[in-house]
Amino acid sequence: MYRSAACVLLVLSTGAAEARPCRPGEAPRFSAAGRPSCDNGERLRPHDPEGQRVGRRPGFIDLGNGTEVRIGGRVQMDYDTRR
Repeated sequence: MYRSAACVLLVLSTGAAEARPCRPGEAPRFSAAGRPSCDNGERLRPHDPEGQRVGRRPGFIDLGNGTEVRIGGRVQMDYDTRR
């Protein structure tokens, strides 16, 4: 009796977490882990507002002193499951 009541109480006490909406003008708030809870993607955009690092050829980045680099490649994920 007590065991089943404890299981029911445990199941009912764990509720579903609700996501908070991220507003475009709202500043990101930091959680206890130090990560922003509302990530607006600024860290993923390159900081090059005037296009100064664009190379002479398309797809290349100018590093300075006549050095250009092209970064490209593929990402692949392999996984295996066993029972």
